[in-house]
Amino acid sequence: MAGDQRQQQGTEGARKEGGGGGADGVVVVVVRGQAQQGKEEVEDPCQRLRSTAVGRVPPNRPRDTLPAASMATPPRPPPLPEDPSPSPPPRPPPPPPPRAVPTEALPQPFRSRGLSQLTSNLYIGNAMAANNRYLLTTHRITTVINISVEIVNTFIDNIQYVKIPVHDSPRARIGYFFDAIADYVHVVALCQGRTLVHCHAGISRSSTVCMAYLMKYHALTLHEAHIWTRACRPVIRPNNGFWEQLIEYEFKLFARNTVRMIDSPLGRIPDEYQKELQLMMFL
Repeated sequence: MAGDQRQQQGTEGARKEGGGGGADGVVVVVVRGQAQQGKEEVEDPCQRLRSTAVGRVPPNRPRDTLPAASMATPPRPPPLPEDPSPSPPPRPPPPPPPRAVPTEALPQPFRSRGLSQLTSNLYIGNAMAANNRYLLTTHRITTVINISVEIVNTFIDNIQYVKIPVHDSPRARIGYFFDAIADYVHVVALCQGRTLVHCHAGISRSSTVCMAYLMKYHALTLHEAHIWTRACRPVIRPNNGFWEQLIEYEFKLFARNTVRMIDSPLGRIPDEYQKELQLMMFL
């Protein structure tokens, strides 16, 4: 009988070793402080970026509604893309017919205190203007898009906030957000809203995405979009990396380019700055 007991204990020990401590031999893995059965949690960096990019909405106000100033309830804005890997672009439409672009800026009052108007529904500015309640209320801004990492939103009632974390670096892939931001601005305009796009100084990042919007929804070439944006806000100057991405985006939309990168004593620059460089070298 003692031998039978030892044999039975050995059999139970073998079952415990083979069971892995769980039912039917399922291994319990603890990942990030939570117990899950059968698989580990794999964090999707694109999903994390998407959750970071959408701005926080203050409590007591729904995220997906525009303020009462809108004439209709807006549809849900287009989500940010989830796959940053480049994909073959669709066949571009035929180029638009040539037209004259106005060279005079909008009236001076619209360009005061860091805020400049580009269209009837689109403004560009710096961080100071974006956090100025009086300016936002006076110009009836309903949506603020923050294209920066370092600027914190100052949430104001009845204004929708979106934050796109992009560094002001030639290596930053700001072109990844061109379509998403342009579509968002377009949806706000359809709902009779107004959008302010800003970065730190309103010079590089915000001007880049505004020119992308003008190309996509106003059929301006990159050259025309730069002329108009600079006429409305003379301080704009996207960095060379952003210019290269704008040139790629223009070709994607129109199958041709009106701006190209050229060699200069200062390195690669867009030919939009060629005359300025020649004048500077002459002086």
